[in-house]
Amino acid sequence: MKKAAQVIATLGGRVQLMDLETYETFEVELPSEGSIASRIRNGSEVEYWEVMGTRKIMRVLKS
Repeated sequence: MKKAAQVIATLGGRVQLMDLETYETFEVELPSEGSIASRIRNGSEVEYWEVMGTRKIMRVLKS
């Protein structure tokens, strides 16, 4: 399932996100793709996918 979230904080190798629809906050791994990871900042909006209980940032929507 594709969803949008806002970056609340970057915590080393993890990113704290807030879902823009439900306002749930959670942490995910910082993406290993440098082109995505380098654009993640506090306040950025990202698209994440939730597949089989695992969440992963797929792209930055607004940085």
